[in-house]
Amino acid sequence: MSTPVPFSVDAQTLALLPVNQRVNLQALVDRLHDYVTAMGPAVPVDPRQGGTHQAALWSAIRGVLRSSPEEFTLQFSELLLVIHRNRTTVFSERYVFRFFSELKLPSTDRLNFERVLNVLLATCNPQSRRMAYRQVDVKNAFRGLNDEALIERVLAYYQM
Repeated sequence: MSTPVPFSVDAQTLALLPVNQRVNLQALVDRLHDYVTAMGPAVPVDPRQGGTHQAALWSAIRGVLRSSPEEFTLQFSELLLVIHRNRTTVFSERYVFRFFSELKLPSTDRLNFERVLNVLLATCNPQSRRMAYRQVDVKNAFRGLNDEALIERVLAYYQM
C-alpha cells in the first residue's frame, strides 16, 4: 500500500493573501491533512473514530462551500487538489466511504455528504474535470444544501 501524498499550499500564494484568508486556507489544509493522515489505508482505525474523521471531513467540505466569495475559488481548488493527489489512497472507492455507518449525522446530511463527495471525486482530476463536469449533475447533487448562491458559485467554478 502506498502512503497518502503530502500536500501544502504554495508559499508564494499564501504570501499574497490577506491574513484572514491565509489563516482560513491553512486551517483547511491542516484539517485535510489530519483526515488523510488518520484515514490512510495502512492506518488501523477504530470504527467510532472513523465516523468522527468522516464527520470532520464533511465539516471541512461544508466550510469550503460556505467560505466567502473571495476565498471560495482557492479553497475549492485546494480541496479538489488534495482529493486528486490522494485519489488512489484515502479517496479511492475502496476507502473513501469507510465508516459511513458510524457517522452521527441526520440522514439528509449524510445523503448531502455522499452526493457532494461523489461530485468531488468525479471532478478532482484537473485533466478530465471539464468532461467529468458534463457527465455529473452538479446542481442536483448540491440541491440538498438549500443554498442557491452556493450552488451558483460551484457551477461558476466548474465553468471557469
